[in-house]
Amino acid sequence: TIDITGTAVDSEAKLNTSAVGFGDVQQDQTQTRSLEITNAGSSPLEITGSSISGEDAGAFSISGLRTRVLTPEVTETFHVEVDATDENRGSLNSQLTVTTNGSDVTSQLGTTVVAPDIVVDSTVNDEMFGTTRLGTTSTATVEIKNAGNAKLNLTDVAIKGPDANAFSIVKSPD
Repeated sequence: TIDITGTAVDSEAKLNTSAVGFGDVQQDQTQTRSLEITNAGSSPLEITGSSISGEDAGAFSISGLRTRVLTPEVTETFHVEVDATDENRGSLNSQLTVTTNGSDVTSQLGTTVVAPDIVVDSTVNDEMFGTTRLGTTSTATVEIKNAGNAKLNLTDVAIKGPDANAFSIVKSPD
């Protein structure tokens, strides 16, 4: 009999993170994160492709990940971008998959799209002022709210219309 011994060799793909959080991204903005794929095995690893899947896959993209062979212990850096242009406020989630000649590796992608949303709760009309005698002053309140999920910067409050000069702003919001 002949005893034969050997050591198995295999490639092993590893991503540096299993989840990529982009945090809050302003509506109509983009944000990029860097990722690394490493061949943690003992034989060459062939990167054969990549994809993004899930309900919000269209908001995410991959750049810089080449189809190539990584020798053992070699790392390739690439980028994932989220584009919140034309996205509604709220959560976006997808999954990145890198396919290899060994096992595929995945990372969850997530962000929250944020944007302010100004809401003016009332329209000032003559009923709000009631009867105002000549030489006296009446006031009416217009409530301004932010119904969005990001800070609203109110930079200008103005009165417009044919009789605008008959009115004044008593107190602007802080």
